[in-house]
Amino acid sequence: GGRRMIDKTRTQQRQSFQESGTHIGNGGNISVTVDPLGSITTSGGNTPGIWAQSVGGGGGLVNTTAGPAYAGSAGGTGTGGTIDITVNGKITVTGLASNGILAQSLGDSTSTSPITVTIGTTGNIQAGLSNQGQFGDGSSAGVYIDHGGVTSATPNKVTNNGTLYTYSSGTNSIAVWSSGGYTQVFNNGTMGGDILLQNNGGQGCFTNGKMANGQSAVFDSGDAVAVGPCGVSNFGTINIKGSNTGTTTITGDYTGNGSLVFDADFAGGKSDKLVVTDGSISGHTQ
Repeated sequence: GGRRMIDKTRTQQRQSFQESGTHIGNGGNISVTVDPLGSITTSGGNTPGIWAQSVGGGGGLVNTTAGPAYAGSAGGTGTGGTIDITVNGKITVTGLASNGILAQSLGDSTSTSPITVTIGTTGNIQAGLSNQGQFGDGSSAGVYIDHGGVTSATPNKVTNNGTLYTYSSGTNSIAVWSSGGYTQVFNNGTMGGDILLQNNGGQGCFTNGKMANGQSAVFDSGDAVAVGPCGVSNFGTINIKGSNTGTTTITGDYTGNGSLVFDADFAGGKSDKLVVTDGSISGHTQ
């Protein structure tokens, strides 16, 4: 099972926890909707905009005055439920180690209930600040998926039709982080940051597509897109490192007929770079 620990001085940690097989029970299904005029704002550390958790086999959330100390299954028999989150309004989180959405569904080894996050055309999730550093453990991701569906037959899905953007003063600006699950990410709007789906044995896919009006979706890539064998499909525009100059590394296959945008600083002798590892490049890139 997954366990999410939070150090009161900075961020979430994964640590050992004494589990028990005596707990029996399934987690319930969860549905959350942020309406178009709805707004969620947090500014403190370790304070996600939405925290949705369904666990089987006992467990839950242990809170302290410094923040959550433990979150997850207690190790018994049971499955987590499905989680369905729709954002048509706005979520803004600016505190250190704070997710826009944190969704966790887990239980025993048979648990594979998918997590679905949909950001509508009017939806907007922003996490972090451009003048504040973050940590590389997913604690500041715009969307954090913990387990949920763990196979391609029961995939988690994160679909952005609006805006999903994360900020940091350096590296570790993460748009989507998935741990232990099989997660498909679809960008049909504007997205910025890393996409990291291979954590804790997980994998998935990323598709950069088209907006509702037919224009190209825009993905301002961060440092890394790690997806695994399913790969990256680009039918929109990938702006390497956004407004910055640097390198984006894709782990997995890259394909598609979309556009890649590179910046070049001729005076400074610097330019954007795209590196593909553990995969191949195919398609007709513009």
